[in-house]
Amino acid sequence: MSTLSRIFLVITICFTSFSWGQELEAVTEILSKVEARYSNSDQYTMEVLYQYFEPSQGEKAVETMEGLIIKDGSNYYSKIHNTETVFINTDYIKINHDEKAVLYGLMDMEQRPSPVELSKLSAYFTSAEVFQKGDIARFELLFKESNMVPYRKMALTVNLKTYEILKQELFLIAGQQMPGGQNPLARTSDGIVSVSFKEIPFSKKDSKRFLISDYIQKGAQVSLSKKLATYSLYQ
Repeated sequence: MSTLSRIFLVITICFTSFSWGQELEAVTEILSKVEARYSNSDQYTMEVLYQYFEPSQGEKAVETMEGLIIKDGSNYYSKIHNTETVFINTDYIKINHDEKAVLYGLMDMEQRPSPVELSKLSAYFTSAEVFQKGDIARFELLFKESNMVPYRKMALTVNLKTYEILKQELFLIAGQQMPGGQNPLARTSDGIVSVSFKEIPFSKKDSKRFLISDYIQKGAQVSLSKKLATYSLYQ
């Protein structure tokens, strides 16, 4: 399994720099507005580019994956490379096209993800620095040493006018257990996971991704749709 698949979770512009040091609370307040922008939006579509960089390879990404994130009311869709995850009301469906496997279950509405979940990490920040040019700001947040977080730093590039996130970068601590990894022996390098976001107009095609009949048939028993008939179903 690739490094990006295991991590699953992201500027080379010359910014004017100033440090907020003791103002970490003010920084996290701004970041909470970024998170709220997406949790409070009824609809959006985002193209996503996932890249993994190793220091020894310079500025060339050693791994790249394309993705897509769509929200439509209470429904949520994401795709990373050949894996799709769909939340349709309380139905949860994960499709791994490489392994031809479908995982199905039920999940509370509160458990569905958001492309920006900063509040879960805010307790681990120890300091912040901001680089700003016009409406664009890059927040560099250092993490406290913790076994819970395998990162030393996170950088977020944000449009301060719209609170739109443009890029997230996670700087890994070498030697930590790989986050999300199924292999307990897998260890991180001191690489960087970069995730770039680009919002595009929501379309009718996006809403069609939430037709549950395209994925499963619900009756006395749950079965796969004709489109996925050759896949294995796990519940």
